[in-house]
Amino acid sequence: CDAPEGVNNAMEPACAEGPAVESGTDCTPSCAEGYTPTKTAIPCLGGSLDSGFFCTPNACAAPDTSNLQHVSVSGACAEGSEIDHKGKCTAQCEPGYVASDISLDCFAGQLSPPTF
Repeated sequence: CDAPEGVNNAMEPACAEGPAVESGTDCTPSCAEGYTPTKTAIPCLGGSLDSGFFCTPNACAAPDTSNLQHVSVSGACAEGSEIDHKGKCTAQCEPGYVASDISLDCFAGQLSPPTF
């Protein structure tokens, strides 16, 4: 079976096993950093892959507060500990303090800027 082609945000080849997998074995989908495949394995049956997959963008974890000072006791982000892809982390500080960056943008598992 030939590895899938044209999958947005997939590695090239799209199967961890390489550009082709033997019949009776699985293709392990492989996505670019910051993306996760919608399937963990795709069987190769009779010379063709059973189905396709997509690479979905990862959410972002809120900044690690261990190296931050004066972060709110309720957490670094008003939105919680996980920020959706294309979402924002609104920085939270203790009363009397203001964050150096008011909000952080999440894209494919990476916050920008990475902290405040």
